[in-house]
Amino acid sequence: MLAGDPSKLSTDEGVRLVDEYVDLQDKIDALKRRQQELEARRDAVGEGIVAYADANGFMSVSGRRAKALVRHERKVDLPENKTPIITRLKETGQYDALSMPNYPRLRSDIARGLADPEISRLATITESGKIYLRRKSR
Repeated sequence: MLAGDPSKLSTDEGVRLVDEYVDLQDKIDALKRRQQELEARRDAVGEGIVAYADANGFMSVSGRRAKALVRHERKVDLPENKTPIITRLKETGQYDALSMPNYPRLRSDIARGLADPEISRLATITESGKIYLRRKSR
């Protein structure tokens, strides 16, 4: 922090400020790397929980401090260029009922298998296991 007129700082004070800034940035960068490492490890452990639950037919797995509820979700990504989807909705008479495409609902319909197959074919669907934690009271 600057205390006083910045034009009256000595060269040493300027150097100290830059050095402190670099030190702080290095610490922030290290924290970000550590966070990425922890998130990658968490995701790998989560995949293990999902695999374990699926292999044993479990909907949840209990630990000492929490219960991991395993839910399977279908994520739908529509193409950035939605012209083919709009065209197909118009061809099949679905566009007027929507008046304007409701993409979140369309994603949901695709994920549940309710959408027109031609539209579903345009989307990218990825299956993923998701974990929701319920902490145990102590």
